Amino acid sequence: MNTAAAVTLGGDIVLALTVGVLIWQTHVAGRATRAGVYQTISDQMLAIDRLFVDAPDLRAYFFANQPLPAKGLERERTLAAAELFIDFMDDVIAQQRHLPRYMSDSWSGYFRSVASTSPAIQEFWGGKRAWYDAHMQALLDPICALGKVDQTDPAGMTNDCRDGDETMAKSGEDRGEAEV
Repeated sequence: MNTAAAVTLGGDIVLALTVGVLIWQTHVAGRATRAGVYQTISDQMLAIDRLFVDAPDLRAYFFANQPLPAKGLERERTLAAAELFIDFMDDVIAQQRHLPRYMSDSWSGYFRSVASTSPAIQEFWGGKRAWYDAHMQALLDPICALGKVDQTDPAGMTNDCRDGDETMAKSGEDRGEAEV
């Protein structure tokens, strides 16, 4: 083997090793990104949990279909909590591409469930929907249009929170329902 061939072979070996190291680094970086995203989401969920531990009276506005007070400090506090919850949803939706599918689907299901029983989320969404991107609109618009109904049977009286007022929702096609 001549010198040129040896140098070429050596360069090919170094190149192959470099590519292998880059592939390994990409894998490790991906795992680190997923771990960081999961940790951030967990920390934010714990903050939401702490909010409900510190103010248990707010839970009914999120999990038990309790209507918001017509006015006053309790109403403002509840809408502020709804904004916090929706911002958390927005963050998770924005990070979904870094999550495994099973985890991403679980979060979307949880958000749909909470929004369907939360007059606070529905009302806040009705007034501030334009603040959020199309992914959030696709998640919350159908739920807020449906209001409190069994999601397996979406017929009946509804709260169309896209308009921020109490109305009968139209058919799913008219509401622009989207699957997330």
